[in-house]
Amino acid sequence: MSNAKEYIDDFKANYDQFMMSCDAIEEEGKWPLDELGEMNAYFMNDFACVIIKLVAADGKIDEEELAFLNDALGFEYKAEELEELYKNDGDRIDAYFETELDDSLAVIRGINEKMAESYKNLLVMVGNIVIQSDNNVTEEEKAAAQKLIEALDK
Repeated sequence: MSNAKEYIDDFKANYDQFMMSCDAIEEEGKWPLDELGEMNAYFMNDFACVIIKLVAADGKIDEEELAFLNDALGFEYKAEELEELYKNDGDRIDAYFETELDDSLAVIRGINEKMAESYKNLLVMVGNIVIQSDNNVTEEEKAAAQKLIEALDK
């Protein structure tokens, strides 16, 4: 994903800022902690689902895709582990796009509109990272990324 380096750097900087904002929202007592758990974990799961879905859309995960996921979110997955995770939990990850994306946007929009826009922008960045990459990115991955971006434009 070398051509997406600029997008990756932007994503990481904005992701870190978003996570700090999550901490602030929790400290202010505006996040339903008892219902949804820690805000950071809630949204890290969202980003992980999106990235895993996009990089696994073609049924395989290459090393550059894996490096992006691990670097962006601080994970240490090996390709085999991630392929096994998607094989076993792919339905839940896929379902994220059908219901949970809208739910997450609604929850955060109800708390802070500016953070909701940051969240959407981060998800668009992930889609653009996949679309702008020319190394081993398949048409299936690009189509999944485009579908994500279009869903966020509603």
